[in-house]
Amino acid sequence: MLDRTASDLGFDRGIYKAAESFEFCSAMISHMMIQADPANLTVCPFTVSVYQLIGDQEHVYVAYQVPAFSGNSDAVEKKTLKLLDDIANESIE
Repeated sequence: MLDRTASDLGFDRGIYKAAESFEFCSAMISHMMIQADPANLTVCPFTVSVYQLIGDQEHVYVAYQVPAFSGNSDAVEKKTLKLLDDIANESIE
């Protein structure tokens, strides 16, 4: 989408050679989130992105957004961040 719309909006082709975002939910974590606060429904799905920059053939980047939880969500926030961090770390091994 970024490459397709770049020139129409006055941007160069873009900065990514390739990029993809993966969305998913963990049923267990989702249940824990909404038990802590029903407004946490907005946190799911989680997104992990993988990309490579134009001109940088040596590196592939993995990124995720740290979600913001509502209510008394400390325990589920910790589990969620561990899950996302584990996915990112496993993908670069």
